[in-house]
Amino acid sequence: MRWFARTLAIALLPAACGSPPPERARLAYQHELVTLDPHNHNDSTTGTLLSAIYEPLVALDPEAGPQPRVAVSWDNPSPTLWRFRLRPGVLFHDGRPVSADDVVATFKRVRFDIGLTVATYMDIVEEVRQVEGDPLVVEVLTLAPTPLLLHRIGMVAIAPQFFDPQRPIGTGPYRWDSGRERGPIVLKRWDRYWGVPAPMAEIEVTFVPVGERLEAALRESRLDVMSGVTLDYLRTRPLPRGWDVVEIPTLGTTMLGINVTKPLLVDPRVREAIELAIDPEAMTKHAFPERGGSAAWTFLPARVFGTDPAQRRQPPDRERARRLLAEAGVPPGSRFSLLVLAIDQRAVQELVAQLAAVGIVAEPTQASYELSYRRMMEADTELFAFGWNFRIADPSDFLDSMVHSRTTERRLGLQNGSGYANPAVDAAIEALSQEADPARRLRLLAEVMAAIGRDRPYLPLYHHARFALVRRPFRLGLRAGLWALPQEIYAE
Repeated sequence: MRWFARTLAIALLPAACGSPPPERARLAYQHELVTLDPHNHNDSTTGTLLSAIYEPLVALDPEAGPQPRVAVSWDNPSPTLWRFRLRPGVLFHDGRPVSADDVVATFKRVRFDIGLTVATYMDIVEEVRQVEGDPLVVEVLTLAPTPLLLHRIGMVAIAPQFFDPQRPIGTGPYRWDSGRERGPIVLKRWDRYWGVPAPMAEIEVTFVPVGERLEAALRESRLDVMSGVTLDYLRTRPLPRGWDVVEIPTLGTTMLGINVTKPLLVDPRVREAIELAIDPEAMTKHAFPERGGSAAWTFLPARVFGTDPAQRRQPPDRERARRLLAEAGVPPGSRFSLLVLAIDQRAVQELVAQLAAVGIVAEPTQASYELSYRRMMEADTELFAFGWNFRIADPSDFLDSMVHSRTTERRLGLQNGSGYANPAVDAAIEALSQEADPARRLRLLAEVMAAIGRDRPYLPLYHHARFALVRRPFRLGLRAGLWALPQEIYAE
């Protein structure tokens, strides 16, 4: 289609000479934030916006690896000791310098508040302390060797020692000026930022569902960047003059979650029947005839550590699926609730149709994203379709959060909406977090992925792509992720 001809190269062409570039940008996401607390979510939109305000000690980059942020350097003098030197001169948005006390308080909050989602990443930490006599050095002691510690703490935003999550104060290139979770939100350039200054003086953030409201906002020039626009929208709505479609690189898989604790789904034959009913190739041909998704026969995208073509899910076999359902005593026409979290509607339609072909009636529901997200977290549905973005080229985040059994005191499995609990898998996941040898990690990972394949708490559907609409003369610097980062928007 014509809009697909607008390539990234075109999107990044310089604007014509003339008036100076604008200093204010209007950015929209398709769903609201789930919280303002940087430590109490694992949501991509929330994390994307808050990443302009808060920074970790070490940032994650799927391509380049860990990058220094609030910490300027680090070393690992023993298997269980990590030492971080803070960057001198970093200021919070209230003007106070960042100290080791702030870092220690942040890590202790995340480590010991069992209600915080990000606590998953700190379960291996035993102690965090300031080095006596040096206010810019922090030591982190772990319970066991933790080769992926840098990736874990990359998920922890550094906040002031005493901070109110409802009044965000970080160290990032933009400071919070005003707003609330549901918008609008105003971010302003932090002029005392330690790094490269933010490109825009001000960014106004709103939340616009993809549909008629978005079409009107584009037509009336009320936006400059729309992040997370769907293929459904791009197929059916004309693109206004002066707008470009930009594909955002992702390492993501859209999956079907199966709540193995629900009465109709306890029987493994029913879960296998659901797998056999689904044809990822047919789904992607229906939902993404041009581009935007590829069939997922494995959970892990190609560039994620541990991707193994031998760990492919079964091909579709609907006759066998019907036999398994009959053996399990599930009559044709049995109804299953299906919670949908911000995935392509054509893919949802195809999923429902494929399940119907074996006698399963999936009843999709889609509430506000915040409510749907919490329902998934609370395992409050039988089936749930969702997208997972691998923020680093390693599956540990997904396994810790979504596959490990929910163990609140260990901060593991906090997003496990499937109710899946397998002691052998738990042990392997925990061993993975401590294993540095790549060959042994691959063996452990193969065990985990094989068990997931047998038990089927999750089924891969497709590897997704994400798109943004950008109005000239605005441009979007691209990093692997789900959504457009405020700090990557600039104008020429």
